[in-house]
Amino acid sequence: MKENEENLHNDIKLLQNEIKENNRCIDKLEIELSSAKTQNEHSHTNLLDLQTQITNLNLEIRSANESLNSAKMQLSSSDNSNDKNLETIQKLSSEVDNLKSKLKTSENKNEVLKSKVDYMTANLDSDKLDYVN
Repeated sequence: MKENEENLHNDIKLLQNEIKENNRCIDKLEIELSSAKTQNEHSHTNLLDLQTQITNLNLEIRSANESLNSAKMQLSSSDNSNDKNLETIQKLSSEVDNLKSKLKTSENKNEVLKSKVDYMTANLDSDKLDYVN
């Protein structure tokens, strides 16, 4: 009888230790989850910033294209300023190409951030399921 009580007491101690270890693991997972959420929020903010930059670059490209079209019209209507207009068109064309390059870079960064946000969101969902289970 006494031996059974000792065994039960030892089993209780083992279970209490296991509960403490599980609680430490839960605390660690909660910290990791919080960190992942913070990273996800930062990535989302960066994504929004890049989307704003892309919008601004698109506006600049439109403006440059309008200027280019205007310069082309001036070129066709004025023989005296052909050289000057041609130079303006070349500058504007170069500016449009530069802005298109910046836009492409921003779009690439945007895609990378979107992938990171999707990955982190999937990991958060997975961590939540693991935590619940």
